[in-house]
Amino acid sequence: TWESLSALLEKPAKPFVAVIGGAKVSDKIKTIEKMLVLVDTLLIGGAMAYPFLKAKGVTVGTSLCSDEDVALAKHLLAADKGGKIQLPKDHVTSLEFGGAPC
Repeated sequence: TWESLSALLEKPAKPFVAVIGGAKVSDKIKTIEKMLVLVDTLLIGGAMAYPFLKAKGVTVGTSLCSDEDVALAKHLLAADKGGKIQLPKDHVTSLEFGGAPC
């Protein structure tokens, strides 16, 4: 319910960890910015992680990463002074879907 969500965001138990994923950073930019203020740790996974990884110089193969999403990810990483954003450390990239790992 809305009341439960409001209570969670107003007085969260610590540590407050959130998980977010999806395909496009641009669709969730406002949510991510808000979460960085509220949470102790923000876990970013799924396809959303790739623009962040690419922004950090990690090879992402042909994973979907628009230039806009990579730029937004760079902005968010630069704004993350407390190191709250956590990205996958165990992913595999390939030059083509189903191809050999790079």
